[in-house]
Amino acid sequence: EQLRKDGNELFKCGDYEGALTAYTQALGLGATPQDQAILHRNRAACHLKLVRGRLLFPSPARASFAHPAGARAPTLVTWPLGL
Repeated sequence: EQLRKDGNELFKCGDYEGALTAYTQALGLGATPQDQAILHRNRAACHLKLVRGRLLFPSPARASFAHPAGARAPTLVTWPLGL
């Protein structure tokens, strides 16, 4: 529980690598199935933040080419906080 909270604080501060580490460590401590699901979602959110824009759309111009709605195209985001 404490590692998840620490990960949430790190995520809020923009330390996605640190949050990812905290969530991964929490998974190794025998979390309940419900907590495991939350931790996996939190880890996925960290990965999204870490690679956002670098792999899919390095520039808004590419985003507008790839999607008619342009750079404001909807994205799938799972927020880890408050779960």
